[in-house]
Amino acid sequence: MENNSRPPFHVWQRVVAIKNHSTGLFKKGDEYTVLDLIQCLCGKWSFYCGRNVRQGTGMDCRVCNKAINADFRMLFACDSFAPYNPPRHVEIAEDILKMAIVEERADVAPERVLND
Repeated sequence: MENNSRPPFHVWQRVVAIKNHSTGLFKKGDEYTVLDLIQCLCGKWSFYCGRNVRQGTGMDCRVCNKAINADFRMLFACDSFAPYNPPRHVEIAEDILKMAIVEERADVAPERVLND
């Protein structure tokens, strides 16, 4: 059993594939947002990104091959992904956009604008 008590990502974190999926479900460079994290009994972490499997098919851990209770959610192994780090100019553009939104809604506290 792996000793990975802490997940490698957090919910709402953007991640990017660092290799191609063996059956083509994702390609290196594909980006996803982590919506949920699930740990198998063997310790392996997987994440849910909003894609679902067809009814009647389940998800098995790729390490121990035990079924993972995923409620028909498609899970990807966390070790196939890394945190997404956007280029610096993208971060700057996002910050400018947030500032413009805050200025446009000057009647509302900035914390509320950014959390709406």
